[in-house]
Amino acid sequence: MKIKMVLCATIVVVLAGLAFWRGTPSGPGDVAGGEIYVFAASSLTDVLDHLAKEFERSHGIRVRPDLSSSGVLRMKIEAGARVDAFLSASVKDMDLLEEAGYLSKATRRDFLRNSLVCVVPAASTCRVATAADLLRREVRRIAIGDPDHVPAGLYGKEALLRLNLWSQLARKLVPCADARAALAQAELGTVEAAIVYGSDADVSSRVNVAFAFPDTSHTPIVYSAGLLKRALHPEAARKFLDFLTSASAKRVFTEYGFEPITDGIE
Repeated sequence: MKIKMVLCATIVVVLAGLAFWRGTPSGPGDVAGGEIYVFAASSLTDVLDHLAKEFERSHGIRVRPDLSSSGVLRMKIEAGARVDAFLSASVKDMDLLEEAGYLSKATRRDFLRNSLVCVVPAASTCRVATAADLLRREVRRIAIGDPDHVPAGLYGKEALLRLNLWSQLARKLVPCADARAALAQAELGTVEAAIVYGSDADVSSRVNVAFAFPDTSHTPIVYSAGLLKRALHPEAARKFLDFLTSASAKRVFTEYGFEPITDGIE
């Protein structure tokens, strides 16, 4: 366990160094505002690629994303990574950054909701229709985002605890680096089931949704966005956050299985 903790800490520090290097202007030839550096939850991979291209076409500003679990990205920011904006799948991680003084509080906004589902490989013959079915003998392995730092894993653990299944299923769980890694395990058929976001299931043709966890079984899944106080390109990044809450972006988010938050933002 100590070795695992040391390795994790080392990886975070190394990644933070890489992020710092990537997020630092390369020299006098840089065009101010010509590109922005964004940390984003891995579950935003496909939709962010779509929207980043639209934003570049409409604003002439290139978006350079770094995608991982929100917990790891938060630790990279705390370790000194210089980026412009953070799109987190966890309100808790944003709260921690705000409390520690890394976040520009006035720019923070909650902009998306998601759901939590259990998926099985498309060719699976396992009979899984409820959470209790995960106890079946034929379900030997269940992929889940590592609850130590992956929001999807934290939501999954919370749901299983509230359903009184966590202790019984603990030995079957396969912790993964992020939500997309858990999805990949189900797509490859290396596990019988995976706990992922509804949006992840929507973009994959290699898995089927076995069941959805009740909304009451876990904390609401809310994505939060904000600028960092040490943003390299604050004005350009602010334009990107405004773009993410525009009517056109909301339509795209909906297409990718997310639920845009419209309260007070149109």
